[in-house]
Amino acid sequence: MSEGKLRIGWGRTGNNNIPNFLIKPLTFAGNPTGNLVYSFGPDEAFIPGTTISTLANPNLKWEQTDQMDVGIDLGFINNKLNVTIDWYKRKSTGLLVSVPIPSSTGIGVSGEQSTKTVNAADAQNTGIELQVGYADKASKDFGYTISANVAFNRNKVLSLGGEFTAPIQAGAFDQLSTFTYTAPGSAIGAFYGYRLDKVASTQAEIDALNAKTGSSGTEYQEGLMPGDFIFKDLNGDNVVTSADQEILGNPIPKIVYGFNAGINYKNFDLNIVLSGVSGLQLLNATKFNTQVMATGHNATTAILDRWRQEGDVASLPRLGQNANSSGNLRASDWWLEDGSYARLRNITLGYTLMQDKIAGFAMGAFKSIRLYVAAQNLFTITRYSGYDPEIFAQNGASFIFNRGIDDGQIPQPRTFLAGIQLGF
Repeated sequence: MSEGKLRIGWGRTGNNNIPNFLIKPLTFAGNPTGNLVYSFGPDEAFIPGTTISTLANPNLKWEQTDQMDVGIDLGFINNKLNVTIDWYKRKSTGLLVSVPIPSSTGIGVSGEQSTKTVNAADAQNTGIELQVGYADKASKDFGYTISANVAFNRNKVLSLGGEFTAPIQAGAFDQLSTFTYTAPGSAIGAFYGYRLDKVASTQAEIDALNAKTGSSGTEYQEGLMPGDFIFKDLNGDNVVTSADQEILGNPIPKIVYGFNAGINYKNFDLNIVLSGVSGLQLLNATKFNTQVMATGHNATTAILDRWRQEGDVASLPRLGQNANSSGNLRASDWWLEDGSYARLRNITLGYTLMQDKIAGFAMGAFKSIRLYVAAQNLFTITRYSGYDPEIFAQNGASFIFNRGIDDGQIPQPRTFLAGIQLGF
């Protein structure tokens, strides 16, 4: 061992990253102003008006985060080999978020989800980070550096504060209901819903399920028909109800990792950067358009494995789905996929011409000229069927409660580069 250091740190930070004026109600009179109208009287004349667009919250305060770190830095072989280990505990109090409120309040513009900015929750992140690096110059012409890092994280909601007694539910899209669930003991924005069993093949199979209820007039699953998804009865009462919902997955990665390598040989240099995540689920909302034919969109070839007639064993339900949350399209693990991936972020190959090689070029104005080619996002290893597993949150939605919902976001491009660097 050539070096060793023990680190202990504690800090507190604040966050007031929210729009101004939220402690007072705001109004909206149309765009341009005066374009919002109401219809009154027997002749239904249009009268310019105003609506409340933002609900006031005079109790807003700064979000507060306390973090404690304990780490150790170790160096070996004259610091050629370096190891860093960190443990952290980060507690955030009074998270500033926009939470959905019922449309029946009359707050907001028609067609938009009403929200209120509040100090909604207390949450905690704990984890361990490990980094190992090795650098050596093996000879005059050859040197290299290699480093790898991995982080393990656990997120948990501690409290919803005084604003909410029920779980915060968000993540609705199209005509469907909410898909995420935030409550004490769960991760922020965890996916919540039913567990899928299979597609009902025949009416006899449904009749057998109904018989298990013990009542001639009771259905195992309301409205169940051949070709529909059968969902699991988790509480064992032989009826599928809202009580059979549970936490289905978590959009926050349990493991984040990366790898970097750099090699220099004479005038050549090669650099590789790879990163990835594991232990998370993503909600593939594009299935609403491509796999159920509930709307007038085109479909993928997956639709060929749909139920068509009595006796079919299929992975997808029958056509003609209602585009709502009461049947096959309800929140369930059918929408979820493994979001793990490994991505080659960057690979660069360069060659440097030093001054002695270019002395006669441009009257010796350059000390060096480096030529390089590079590729970004060259490939991604993943089982996710959507466009890109590296997504954040619904388009235009709050990140904290809507992360991991892929509603067709534009994927990151694969890019090829070539360039010249001039040294003076």
